[in-house]
Amino acid sequence: MSLKRLYKLFILGTAALITVPSYAGLSFGDAETGQLNVSGTIRAKYIYNFDTEPTTSKLSFNDAVLWLDYSSPHWIGRLDYRAYEYYGHIGDASWLTDAWLGYKINDQHKIIAGLNPVPFGLGRFWGNNYYLGIGNAAGLEDVHNLGIKYDYQNDKNEIQIAYYPRDGGNFQGHSKDARRFSINPVEADDYVTDGTYTREKNSFVIRAAHTFDHVFDQENFSSQIGASAWYSTIENKRTHQNGDRQVYSVFSNTNYNQWNLQLLAGFQDIDNADDTYPDHLTLGGFDSSFNSATEGQIYSAEVSYLFPHTFGALNTIRPYLNYSAYQKKQNTFKDSERIIAGLSFNYQKWTINSELLIGKHDPFLGDSDGLAAGGNNTDWNKRLFVSLAYYF
Repeated sequence: MSLKRLYKLFILGTAALITVPSYAGLSFGDAETGQLNVSGTIRAKYIYNFDTEPTTSKLSFNDAVLWLDYSSPHWIGRLDYRAYEYYGHIGDASWLTDAWLGYKINDQHKIIAGLNPVPFGLGRFWGNNYYLGIGNAAGLEDVHNLGIKYDYQNDKNEIQIAYYPRDGGNFQGHSKDARRFSINPVEADDYVTDGTYTREKNSFVIRAAHTFDHVFDQENFSSQIGASAWYSTIENKRTHQNGDRQVYSVFSNTNYNQWNLQLLAGFQDIDNADDTYPDHLTLGGFDSSFNSATEGQIYSAEVSYLFPHTFGALNTIRPYLNYSAYQKKQNTFKDSERIIAGLSFNYQKWTINSELLIGKHDPFLGDSDGLAAGGNNTDWNKRLFVSLAYYF
């Protein structure tokens, strides 16, 4: 596959638009006494797989999402439910992503309880891309667990302290233990070679960040610098012993005019209390499971540019380049890497993300054992992924 053809396919992917009438979400009540907003999205996906012989191209339904958001002077809440089509029927895989209720002590302090995002690293997302990076596959980015979180934010500082007694649980699907949105330690499905059966519980997470404005005396130059830590118990269901998980990260989120640079470096050390397979454990989510190394360094970097102008009905145009990696401590394990070159924009009620995914030893891009020891394929796997989301 030539670079010229790669470029043509990438541009064609960004042009895959369908125009439909616009709709608006529903609102009940008002902000003074309490308001409930009902909204959602329906998403399709287009995938061009460069690694099959012959190459394959497919446009299909991705998911339907329902959002319920409640807000009043003191109470807030959110429900996020998603239905997919994995096995031929819409809804054959579905799960809650969020289901939480919060109390606003004041404008800066709030407490949230329920199924909510774990505050680790740069935040829920470590960039502006849609597919997410290796940090998501490793169960560190965009993780939603069941627990309670304290959140403090002002114009300069923020701190989150959270406790999660358990993960988010299982919903609808075919997997033994991965019928969920978040990537968590799970019981391995039968197709996972040397799979483990662990459960994460009693997670303590703390995240703190400070924003520096007018860096180098530049008015439009700001940078948020922060650190986070995650400690939990890993319960091994096979050995009936407990280990632990320790993860630490430092990060920065810098804005200069229309440019954005997000960086993260972290280290993970998991004791899975498994005398047979101490160097890996099984993770799962989105109705599938795979093995992951227990110790290594996590990296994520993304640069993006937000165009300040609109082009007719097109707006919020942002090209981005993301790189993420898991460098494993085990000498015989191969490092996992993912590169995402993407473009996102809005068109009326549509949001389109077109991404060229390039991965090596990546469990979501052709190497099922990629996040652990890694398979024998040393080539870079390539895939064009386009998300077309209509919001209502």
